[in-house]
Amino acid sequence: MDEPTNFLDLESVDSLIAAANKFPGALLVVTHSRQFLRKCAKSFLSVTPGQFLEFGDMKEAEAATYTFIQELENGVKIDTSAMAAGGGSLHTSATPKAASAAVTIHMNCAPPKFAVGDQVEALWTDKKYHPASIAAIVSTSPVKYSVFYPSFDKKANVPEAGVKIAGPSAAKVAALAKKEEQDLKAKQAAEHKFTAGEKILCMKADGRFYAAKIVRVNAFDMFVVEFERPVEEAVVALKKIRIFDAADATVSAVKPKKPAGRGGRVGARRQDSANGC
Repeated sequence: MDEPTNFLDLESVDSLIAAANKFPGALLVVTHSRQFLRKCAKSFLSVTPGQFLEFGDMKEAEAATYTFIQELENGVKIDTSAMAAGGGSLHTSATPKAASAAVTIHMNCAPPKFAVGDQVEALWTDKKYHPASIAAIVSTSPVKYSVFYPSFDKKANVPEAGVKIAGPSAAKVAALAKKEEQDLKAKQAAEHKFTAGEKILCMKADGRFYAAKIVRVNAFDMFVVEFERPVEEAVVALKKIRIFDAADATVSAVKPKKPAGRGGRVGARRQDSANGC
C-alpha cells in the first residue's frame, strides 16, 4: 500500500489500522503516518544508499535513512554525480546507472552499534585512530560505515571493527579529575570534626576558598569564621568549609593604605602653628 492514509479522516484511519492488523498475509506499506506504522508494522525497511535495511525499531530505521541531510549538517562535501534517487549517496559498489538494479536486502540483521551523527574515533590509512563522525551506514552485513574525518576533510568507508567510541578530550579528563578531587575533599570535610581555633579554608561569595580560622562553633553545623586577609568575620555552613591545604588557598591581595593627602599635612602644620611651634 502506498500512502494508504492520504485523504482519510481519523475514524477511517483507525478502521484501516484494524483491517490491516486482521489481514492474515503480509503487507508492504509506504507511509508518512508514524501512528499507522507504530500500530501495524512489526519491522521497518530503510531505503539507504544502494540497499534496503531491515530494523526492528522505527527510530533506528529513520536514523539510517536520513544520511543526506546529516551529511550536509556535518559539512561533508557532496558529490552530486554519485547521488541516488531521493538524495542519498550511492553505495560504494554501485554506479549511477546500476544503482536501481543493484539493491541488497538484509533481513533480520543485527543493528549497527553506531548511528548517523555519532562522534567516534576511526582508523585512518596510517593505522591510527582519529576523531570522526558517522556520516552514513553503508552496509549491515558486515557492518560498515561512511565516516567523516574533520582533520582531513575527507570521508572513508570503515568496518565496524575499525570504529570505537570517542574518548574524552584532555580538557575533559582534567575537569573530571578536578571534580573528583573536589568531591573527595568535600567528603573529608563533612566527616571531619572542626573545632574553635582551627585553621581552615572557607569559601567566599566568588566560589573560591581562602585561609581562615574558626572563631566559634554554632549549632546545626554553622560556624563563625575569621578570614586572614582582609580580616573579617562571617557565619558559614559546614558545606563551605574545607580542611586547610595551603595549595588550595586563594591568595587575597590586600590593597595598600593610601598616604595622607596634602591637605592633611597642611592641617598638621596649621595645628602646630596654633600651638606656637
